[in-house]
Amino acid sequence: MGHRHTAPRVGRRLVLAPGDGAPDAEAVVTKRGPVHRPRYLLDGGLVTVSAFRGAAERDRGYAGTHGSQDWLWSGDDELRFLDGTGELASVLLHVPDQPPADPATHARWLEVPSVRGGLAMPERRDFALPRTVTRWSGDPDGPLVCLREEPGPGGAGRARLRIAEGLDLLFRDGTLTGWLLAHPERFLTDSWDAPTAPAPRAPAPAALLRAYLALVSAPAFGLLEDADPAAVAALRAVARAAEAGSEAGDPRHRALREAARAVLERVVE
Repeated sequence: MGHRHTAPRVGRRLVLAPGDGAPDAEAVVTKRGPVHRPRYLLDGGLVTVSAFRGAAERDRGYAGTHGSQDWLWSGDDELRFLDGTGELASVLLHVPDQPPADPATHARWLEVPSVRGGLAMPERRDFALPRTVTRWSGDPDGPLVCLREEPGPGGAGRARLRIAEGLDLLFRDGTLTGWLLAHPERFLTDSWDAPTAPAPRAPAPAALLRAYLALVSAPAFGLLEDADPAAVAALRAVARAAEAGSEAGDPRHRALREAARAVLERVVE
């Protein structure tokens, strides 16, 4: 029996976070999301859609907005809405490093059609939005799919709302349950100060990114911490390959090179 897909129509109310005794935190689907291009910062494992050029600008951006916030190192994801219009102004998502117990729970989201749109939260309200806990990517050029939980294979309604280029919020039975970033290698950057440039002609480092993520994620990261020769050699190979692309002027390769070098310096050298 097939799974139900429920397109997020304009005006539909969606739950961002259950209230746990209080009213649910809800937002309304709109026609358009934030205009900014996603940035994927490997240092810190963050995906952000915002105008911010650094952590200080991000902190100042809390004024005049409401929503969820990574408050006092809570590790929560952030969806911030403008106080005046309620429109979604910025997004900050943490990339988990834990693989799913059952990859099929994540792969199923690729069957769901993506619908472009945005979100608005006219009611001025703050809420907690726990980060996702598992991350999956199938093919070398496939998306990252990150979920808060691994639901069973039941036919609950699923919806994908594309709020920015390549970035979908995932809803199950009308409640936010995760997110998906298509072609994450296209959005790599190594600095808050420099948003991802338009894709250069050089091929994006899709395979290199997957190799890097596999090495620095659980449980493989333990091998690096133990200075396992094979794991260290594999990460050094990623750094060398990224260096070649960086010398060709590709900022995405540079971001990957810097991330690999930082891990090597921290756990090995």
